[in-house]
Amino acid sequence: MFKRTVSLLKLFLALLILFIIQKFLFIAFHYSIYSDLDINILAKIIKSGLPLDISISSYLVSIPLLLAIISIFYRSRKISYILKAYILLISILISTIFIIDLQLYSYWGFRLDTTPIFYFLSSPKSALASLSLSEFIIGLIGIPLLIGITYWILNKATTSNTSWTTPNTARFKKFGVLLLGAGLCFLGIRGGWTVSTMNLSRAYFSTNETFNHAAINPIFSLMESSLKEQNFSKQFQYFKEDKCSQLLEDLYLRKNKEKDIKPLLNQNRPNVFLIILESFSIPLMNEKHNGNMITPYLNSLAKEGILFSNFYANSFRTDRGLVSILSGYPAQPNTSIMKYPRKAQSLPSIPASLKENSYDLYYYYGGDINFTNQKAYLKSAGYDFILSDSDFPITQKLSKWGVHDHFVFQKVIETLPKDKNTPFLCTIQTSSSHEPFEVPYEKFTNKKLNAFAYTDNCIKEFVQALKSNGVWDNSLIILVPDHQGAYPENLDNASTTRYHIPLIWTGGAIIESLQIETIGSQIDLASTLLEQLEIDSSKFTFSKNM
Repeated sequence: MFKRTVSLLKLFLALLILFIIQKFLFIAFHYSIYSDLDINILAKIIKSGLPLDISISSYLVSIPLLLAIISIFYRSRKISYILKAYILLISILISTIFIIDLQLYSYWGFRLDTTPIFYFLSSPKSALASLSLSEFIIGLIGIPLLIGITYWILNKATTSNTSWTTPNTARFKKFGVLLLGAGLCFLGIRGGWTVSTMNLSRAYFSTNETFNHAAINPIFSLMESSLKEQNFSKQFQYFKEDKCSQLLEDLYLRKNKEKDIKPLLNQNRPNVFLIILESFSIPLMNEKHNGNMITPYLNSLAKEGILFSNFYANSFRTDRGLVSILSGYPAQPNTSIMKYPRKAQSLPSIPASLKENSYDLYYYYGGDINFTNQKAYLKSAGYDFILSDSDFPITQKLSKWGVHDHFVFQKVIETLPKDKNTPFLCTIQTSSSHEPFEVPYEKFTNKKLNAFAYTDNCIKEFVQALKSNGVWDNSLIILVPDHQGAYPENLDNASTTRYHIPLIWTGGAIIESLQIETIGSQIDLASTLLEQLEIDSSKFTFSKNM
């Protein structure tokens, strides 16, 4: 009765299986890179890449699904011809993209995006000249052969025992079934109901980039990069090239002269807790509501520890703030480098530098770790252990963004490393002080201020727990917002108040209470911290030691 529906399902499964087979072929072709691959990693590659494969399969099935809906009400052989032409078209695209990606990966070190297309369009002759004879032969034979195999498989799936031109009965019942299929297709394309839509980050599962690359669907990689393509070289060029060069040269000279460093710590390998506070600001810390401070505990830590009082955020969004904090890399005005995993994977980072110096790395976040490719960035930075909303029970997912902050801090205490001989970096990203500001806490009637007060109280309970279990004594705790957020309201973007945030160091590892008035921003945390730990920070080009 529902032959069209079965046909569409068979097409979807055929595409999915083809993409999985492509992963095996990709690994086999690049055997020299994946020679030490074991069955467990192979299974993770298939599993991690499955969301992207499902998304692309859903995209490709959407046109036949539309044709199937039309065929219920409009009987014509033209629909069958259109379907066959479409199957041939996607067979050509799937096969050509796969072969090109297969051969270019050895040169580029990343899955196919618009970069090779840019070079080909710039100079087709030069691009073709770089091909070896064997690569040319593989393309010449492999592409037509693969097109034929792919077309046969997909055509078999869509036309076997199915006529798209026969009379229809129970049209509206069939229409309802196909409409349900359209909804499922949309979910497959989008990647579910979560806050984040489908992105390359879904395929990242390892700190080994080549394993992550094997999981990526090349069609998805090409499509995502083409949708995000921007001519960055033409943007925000306010100075002439010689002036830009001079400004940068002065920056490098100042950085190279940074030799005299005031010691802030009583040890050079403390545990480091980096707490990234959602939307906190200096104006918020100075605010009172009905005579009560909004963040009394954060204020007390600022007085007892080290406060960098002239510290500023580099942007107004979390994804940009994270890269500024962890990689010492300036935020971009109208995009985020985190959205470009191929670029982000080459950035230096605090966690990567600490890992090179025998630190274990842990990341805790109560939200969706795939939002704006965050997981891909964190894996590239070296985080082996990443805990996010999917690792908490459903009973604790009580917020639009996932899990409330106190559950996240509790999880950190429960899973703290037991090996006291190995230092660790524990990064905790809060989220409860973000709209809709619904928190399990009642102190202020103003929802925004109440949410900030709640997170402030969570920090208090967390620090008290660290003191009671003895971790405090050998730890440096760094508190820094990702950006200034919901309070004060209606600030002018050009105002310095709009970006004025606290940077607070506390813990048993600091020598004394201190206020540092040096002007700095999130990108300066990298050099400042690493130099205190006696770790080279020269790779952080834009970061200075405050």
